[in-house]
Formats: sequence, C-alpha cells, structure tokens
Amino acid sequence: MPEIFRFLVDAGVPFVMEKPWGTDPETVAGLARLAAATGAWVGVPFMSRYSFWAVTVKRMIEAREFGKISHIFFRGIRPTMRRYVEWDSPWMADKSLAGGGALLNLGGHGFDMARFITGEELQVASAVVSRQVHGGEVEDYALATLRTPSGILFHNEVGYTMPTWPANQTDGEQKVAGERLLLRQAAGGLQLFAPGRDEFIPQPEHWQAGYPRAIREALEAYGRGDPPPIPASECAHAVRLIFDSYRAAGVR
Repeated sequence: MPEIFRFLVDAGVPFVMEKPWGTDPETVAGLARLAAATGAWVGVPFMSRYSFWAVTVKRMIEAREFGKISHIFFRGIRPTMRRYVEWDSPWMADKSLAGGGALLNLGGHGFDMARFITGEELQVASAVVSRQVHGGEVEDYALATLRTPSGILFHNEVGYTMPTWPANQTDGEQKVAGERLLLRQAAGGLQLFAPGRDEFIPQPEHWQAGYPRAIREALEAYGRGDPPPIPASECAHAVRLIFDSYRAAGVR
C-alpha cells in the first residue's frame, strides 16, 4: 500500500484508499505528511462515520444532551479467518505481510469513531489481544479502552470470532451511556433510554451509509473542488492508536 500511495501522489492522481496504508505507524504518518506537503487529494473511507448512530450521537454530544458521559462502546466482531482464504487473501494471516490481525484490520473504524464523535484526542488506557480461536500468527480478538481528557471511556472491541461463516455476518454494538440518557444502535434505528423514556428512533427511510456514502461524499467533494471529507491525517491518527494499543497489550 505505501508504494501504491506514493505512486498515485507522484502521478497527481486524486484517490481514496482503504485503511490502514501500512504495517507500522511511522510509515502511515509519513504518507499523511507526504499528502499534506504536496497538496495531494487523498482521502480515507472511514465509513462508520456515516451511520445513523454516529451522526446522531455526534450531534447529541455537541448539544450536551447526554450530560456527563460515562462510556461509549463500539464492537465489530466479523466472521472467521476462513473468509480471507476463500477471498484469495490468505496473506491476511501472515503477520510479516499483514502487520497484525483484527486490531490492525478492523480497529481503525472504532479509533476513528472515538475522535469523530467526541471531538477529543484520546489516549490508550489498556488493551488485550488474543489468538485463542485460530491460534495463528495474528490476533483474532482485541479489546482496547481509550480515555478522553474529559474522562470519557471508549471501548473498541474487534475480532474474527463470529462463528457464522460462510454467512458474512457481524456481531456489532454501538452505545453511549451518559448521565441523562443511554442511546444504542438497534435494528432499523436507535433505542433511547432515560428516566420515564424508552423510545425507538427509526432511521430515515432513504438514509445512505457505509462505503457507498463514503465514496459518494468523496466524489462530490472532489467535484466541487473541496478537500477530502476524511483527509489522510485521520488515517494516521487511527493507526497511531492501533499501535499504542498493541504496546499496551504487550505484543509490540
């Protein structure tokens, strides 16, 4: 990925590149600096930002609707490593090529989400990783806890341990627990709990999220002559937190 990134920048081609861009934080930070120094149009598709939950939570945090926030939970447990073999990507299980496992591959979404919705810079408080299920070179499960300067805890949980393959399903959870209310993602929308309240907020009928929304936003921004909606620096931030988590877990 770093070689492709540098080639596209040198060729003057605008692009969006899937994370993580490299297998160490120094390389990824260098790529982000290269994009900034050359004025290259480079974006990263952190598609979780466009979920109905994320957009709603960010707005509510900015409006201080939660009061003091205790913790935020973001879980994405994906199917087993078998899917990479069947997708002709067996190198994903080779640490020398992939750089890491579930934390490096999936964790960036949660780390980006933490900064996006809280508006704060976070530090890794603790982390654990496991190779219990697959026993391979790379971790198949990880849990990292971050802390913001205001005291919010953000739990980022990822894994390759959803035992449903070939059904491509996800065990996911997104939740904010605050002083005044709790808001979690639910099928078809959001569930809100507060004193005397148990409300379901339906997702708007034509809401577009995921990678289709991320790519549409990027194309429209480029067409208007605007900078990337999610610039290269955001990938570098997320990857730094990934490797801070590895160090906290004692595996780097």
